[in-house]
Amino acid sequence: MKDLGSRLRATSFEATALDGRVRVVVDGLQQLQRTDVGKGALEAAGDYEKLSEALLSALKAAHDESYSSTKSDVWQLYRRNSALMQAPFTQIGIGNTAEDPWENVVADESSLQMAAELFERFDMDSDGYWNLRETSLAQVATEGTEMAEDAFNALIIASAPNGGRDLTEEELARGLSKAEVIKLYTDGDHQRNLGFVLNVQKDHTEVFKTRDAEDVATSPLQNPD
Repeated sequence: MKDLGSRLRATSFEATALDGRVRVVVDGLQQLQRTDVGKGALEAAGDYEKLSEALLSALKAAHDESYSSTKSDVWQLYRRNSALMQAPFTQIGIGNTAEDPWENVVADESSLQMAAELFERFDMDSDGYWNLRETSLAQVATEGTEMAEDAFNALIIASAPNGGRDLTEEELARGLSKAEVIKLYTDGDHQRNLGFVLNVQKDHTEVFKTRDAEDVATSPLQNPD
């Protein structure tokens, strides 16, 4: 079971759209590994709705290819081990069970507070939204990479109700509201639907560790005498 899980995790399935400008990679466990929205994707799509549709189409194609290509191996494992028929397929993984990357994504008091602090840290103009520049700064601080405009637009479209079909140009330019950023960080089902994982504890520590270190460095020494 562990061997199969390791092999499926190491296998990748790729799907593209818009002449390769949109690229999605999933592993043999149907878990999303990478999503790339390249430069010129929006222009190639024609509008935001068609870009969203192209991204979703690539996600579905990669998922379906992974499932159809690996289901025979999974079924053979279950046939050889009849006791496993009493357990769900999600038990196949590196260890005894497949890792659920969203297991610890919760909207408790601590996570909500950290998400709010992260939002306020990068809301440079204090307008209650993360625009492209502010979102890119947050990504650089937590992941070390800048966010492309097409990727930012795709995130807003995917996060919006009704697949972003009702978004206006003004709303798109305004960006992600505080409530939307907090939801992205603390709603596991929302992250799962979007196909990525955000760890609010990790990002909060990464962003504020410099500030904490500076506080310690500038604090007056305590004299026990």
